[in-house]
Amino acid sequence: MIRLLFCQDPQHDDAPDSAWIHEVEAAQAAGWPVSLISYEALAEQDNPPRAVRALPVHHAAAESWAIYRGWPLSQRHYARLYDALLSRGVRLLTAPSAYDYSRCLSEALPDLGHLTPRSVVFQTDGRQVNYETLMALLLPFNGGPVIVRDDERAFKRDWYEACYIPSSSNREAVEAVTQRFIALRGGSVTGGLIYREYVDFRHLNAATPGRPPLALEYRLAYADGQLIATLCYWDAPDAPPDLPDAEQFRAFAAAAPSPFFMMDVAQRQDGTWQVIDLEDGQVSMLPRAADARAFYVALRERLSS
Repeated sequence: MIRLLFCQDPQHDDAPDSAWIHEVEAAQAAGWPVSLISYEALAEQDNPPRAVRALPVHHAAAESWAIYRGWPLSQRHYARLYDALLSRGVRLLTAPSAYDYSRCLSEALPDLGHLTPRSVVFQTDGRQVNYETLMALLLPFNGGPVIVRDDERAFKRDWYEACYIPSSSNREAVEAVTQRFIALRGGSVTGGLIYREYVDFRHLNAATPGRPPLALEYRLAYADGQLIATLCYWDAPDAPPDLPDAEQFRAFAAAAPSPFFMMDVAQRQDGTWQVIDLEDGQVSMLPRAADARAFYVALRERLSS
């Protein structure tokens, strides 16, 4: 049986992190065995053996499988967690290379193709940006609006300062928004700068000062290449009942190297759906309105089959 590894409370080793208690209870009600590991020891103290010390050691002949459910980890820290668990005879279902794929949008873009808005990747660590080269890379957008992000995130809460560029041919705007994005990322970026065609997706609400309206967005959960749940992303009780047709994403999901990942999709004004982001399933907290027990039942049934 696969075991779920949740983050423990920083102050109480034998209790789950309070932000994940709801999911821990739902998973246990769905029949999952649960153990706790220390996120702080792993990601803040850089001490993977200490992070997993509460887990029993399994001998090679009785190797155990596990799925991490907790706060996002860098690629380096996830790889170290993977190795620390292996030393105790526990193997994470998602290998580090698969974790990287679903966490790094730039890796998946060639496979997504027309399923996602047009995108280009400018290779840089953020410390030096050649804007002459960047402006040439943006020419295919024909001056249209774009958003900027990196492999880990976009700053939608700082929409007009660090995310949205009204004209991809306006160098002054490109530089200002890009520099602000890099500054908010602490002076460096992960996986290069990703510029994506701005799409005016169908709205859930009206725009507010400094922020765009929320897009009609769903999170599709996949396990072993199959869709197991469709979750309303924004916890919006008045969301239109239009559910995405996941058939168009079936081939991509079946070929994706990750055994457990999430796909965020939004609806265009013409009714079609596009992928706006991917995330490893282990570090994607369920929306508050989701039926967590039903989710964990579906995950268990899919992976046990």
